[in-house]
Amino acid sequence: MNLQKGLLPHGWLEYMDDATGRPYFYNVHAKITTWDKPKAPMTPLGTPRADAQARARPLHIEASSQA
Repeated sequence: MNLQKGLLPHGWLEYMDDATGRPYFYNVHAKITTWDKPKAPMTPLGTPRADAQARARPLHIEASSQA
């Protein structure tokens, strides 16, 4: 039985094991199963996270005029 509840990363499906009553997860792309609920992939290195961007303050540098 495919439960399809909650948010799972792309390509993952949740099923219920009839023998144990525990949910398990299947990745349709990699063709693997796991008892552990998969987590969304981490942000790639070098890509700013949205919450970090929201907290960032712009840096203003004023040119000094010297005559």
